[in-house]
Amino acid sequence: MQKIYSSLSKTCLICGVMIVFIGLSTAFGELLTLAQAPQKVGYLLSTISNDWRVIYLIIIAFLVALGCIMDTMATIIILTPILLPVMVNLGVDPIHFGIIFVVTNEIAFLTPPVGANLFAMVAVTGLPIERISREEIPFIVGLIVAVVILALVPEITLFLPRIAGYLH
Repeated sequence: MQKIYSSLSKTCLICGVMIVFIGLSTAFGELLTLAQAPQKVGYLLSTISNDWRVIYLIIIAFLVALGCIMDTMATIIILTPILLPVMVNLGVDPIHFGIIFVVTNEIAFLTPPVGANLFAMVAVTGLPIERISREEIPFIVGLIVAVVILALVPEITLFLPRIAGYLH
């Protein structure tokens, strides 16, 4: 019975910490929306280059950086309606963009100071955030390399949707 109580207590603590971070990030997302920041970013991206590869690399860098200060759910809700039309206008398949967007946001789950998975690891292991952050650097670098490869070679992400008949 003591182990169950201890597990439930830890779970409540972890969930409480996560809810605070998600709430703060969502509030920040609302502030960005009121300032019309996503619309301005979408316009800026469309004026930088007509090459979808350049825009993809900029978006990946932007999402990784934004993931350090903003919750992933808020990022998806705010930026998808802005970035998706820009990429579709450049000829990028919406399924491909969605996959890249989700994988890039997974990197954000691991980056401090808002990374939800990072704080979950701290709560579960009891290790300091600095140590966990240091240890996960190779994984973050690997994920960034993987997402850049996936972005620049769309056939990798569109292979299965083509087989399933979602793409022609």
